[in-house]
Amino acid sequence: MKIDQQTLEKAIQKVSSNIDESYKSALFSSGCLKILESFFQKEDATTLKTFGNYCADQDVPYLELTFFVEDLFQILDMKSQNFLDLLAQGYLQCKLSNDAKNFKLELDKTFIFSIDQQRKIINSHLQWLLDFIDSVKEGSKLPEMDHTQCVLGTWIDTNTQQIDLKEIETKHRNLHTLAKHAYHLYQNGQFHRFLLLYIDVVYYSSTMRQNLLQYFTQEELVSISVDALTHLPNRFALLNDIQKLDEQTTFFLFNIKGFSKINLMFGQDTGDKVIQSIAKSLQECKDFTQVYRIYGDEFGVFLPTKNVYERIIKLIDFLEKVPHPKDSDLVNISVYGAYAKISEHLLEKTEFGVMHGRQNSNKITNVDTITHDEILEYASNLELSQRLQLAFADNRIYPHYQPILNIQTGKVEKYEVLLRVQELNGDILHPTEFLDVLKNMYIYPEITKMVILQAYEKFKTEPYKLSINLSYRDIINDHTTNIINNILKNNIEIASRTTFELLEYEAILNFEKVQHFFSQIKNYGVTIALDDFGAGYSNFINIFKLEIDYIKIDGSIIQDVLDDKKSKVLITSIQNIADEIGAQTIAEFVSSEKIFEAVKLLGVNYAQGYFIGVPKAELVE
Repeated sequence: MKIDQQTLEKAIQKVSSNIDESYKSALFSSGCLKILESFFQKEDATTLKTFGNYCADQDVPYLELTFFVEDLFQILDMKSQNFLDLLAQGYLQCKLSNDAKNFKLELDKTFIFSIDQQRKIINSHLQWLLDFIDSVKEGSKLPEMDHTQCVLGTWIDTNTQQIDLKEIETKHRNLHTLAKHAYHLYQNGQFHRFLLLYIDVVYYSSTMRQNLLQYFTQEELVSISVDALTHLPNRFALLNDIQKLDEQTTFFLFNIKGFSKINLMFGQDTGDKVIQSIAKSLQECKDFTQVYRIYGDEFGVFLPTKNVYERIIKLIDFLEKVPHPKDSDLVNISVYGAYAKISEHLLEKTEFGVMHGRQNSNKITNVDTITHDEILEYASNLELSQRLQLAFADNRIYPHYQPILNIQTGKVEKYEVLLRVQELNGDILHPTEFLDVLKNMYIYPEITKMVILQAYEKFKTEPYKLSINLSYRDIINDHTTNIINNILKNNIEIASRTTFELLEYEAILNFEKVQHFFSQIKNYGVTIALDDFGAGYSNFINIFKLEIDYIKIDGSIIQDVLDDKKSKVLITSIQNIADEIGAQTIAEFVSSEKIFEAVKLLGVNYAQGYFIGVPKAELVE
């Protein structure tokens, strides 16, 4: 289908609201439109690669680019199954070359406070990165992929007994794991997934080198209390000064949001200028007693504890209004941080508070209100997210299928698609162990897409219906809902056998958004199930408006049906509600024959649970 320039421009205007303002000028340029128009006229792979290359040259982030193009294809009503790998292939041609140039420049830099051995360690890793890029681009020999055998890995192994290198060691191991999987994907022509992992490889490399520089700098400055770049007191001065203060003083630690992008996009020199400008602004502000540069883009100040929150708001407002130099332009910054009264392990607490706030999208976090259990839970979730990231890279996140029995016919008619994660030791994680953490990770939309596609591939040749869980996060993410609509549109026959399940309490979080999405997908013959019904309070009026096809009775009610009269009353009530709205009921957690017979007598339509069948990778009745 040929698309003229006018139609293309109108389509781009429609998706413009989802595009970051920083990249609109590139995506709306005449060069961009010309390439896109050529592609939609010819629909050839070479032109799409050229477009990916052009966007990489214009510094459009890859994830921003994929969102833009998928939305564009959706509006133009065109199929887009294979375009991501073609787009990524072209994008990589430019990005890999640019990254190689930047890493070579890093090799030639002189590190402040460095000695030959320190320079050798960091440069060995930069050379490893260059060799990895060359092996991808030119097909040359891979560098040492065993993280314990490369130069940096050997140095870590030699020194880890004498000094604490745990954070650096973890990042180095993860980097090598991601790089191995990324290279395998590239060899198999999966350029889109390669690029997603390669971006993480570069990120891990950047933060690891910052950690190494910090470690080496701390070694050299152990007796010096001034930061060389800003001439502010440093971490060592801070730790010394904390000992002299009491609870009448509060410490506020803060970071610059997105500062790593300035370094990556414009270079270390530009980043240094911004840091120096921020330090100068802080020195001119008189609302606190002392300011410190901890490391990187991290600063700290002492303030009186009285009215401390108002003082911090005033400080942030001051910093965010002052423009800072970025090459020949000026840039405004955004600040986020955490504060706490003077106490033991103050710096560690506030550093945790910064991470906790970033995870929960909090601009300012009061660490004194965070409990010890919350700190332990956050640390546990952080460790779990790293394991999930590696499992995703290693294709160890996949669906299992649990049968659902039609009680009246006595036959298995449908299967619920359930997510499983395999650990490195072979253990299997169930959704209750990882789903809450996974929903907050950037890979979650990709996993939703992967689960649906894998399930559809499985059921292409099977006569059964299938039921797939969605979360509220899936429905409010326009990118994810566009993907789901595209999959349904391209698989009408399987779509008509699909039920999407949503938790009862999530159905009313943004009722209008949920209702709109359900009305869209019902056009493809999809049915809707309300999951865990009866577990909590429901807004029945709104739920009835959703035109639910199935109500899944919460397992906690089903499990008590043999001994608790209230459970029987609840099940009967839910069955009556279902009859009134024309829906059918599914009993979850049917774990025994006695429970099965009990729900059957109560008129429930379907049964699901270990008595019917356990979740398996293959369909088993």
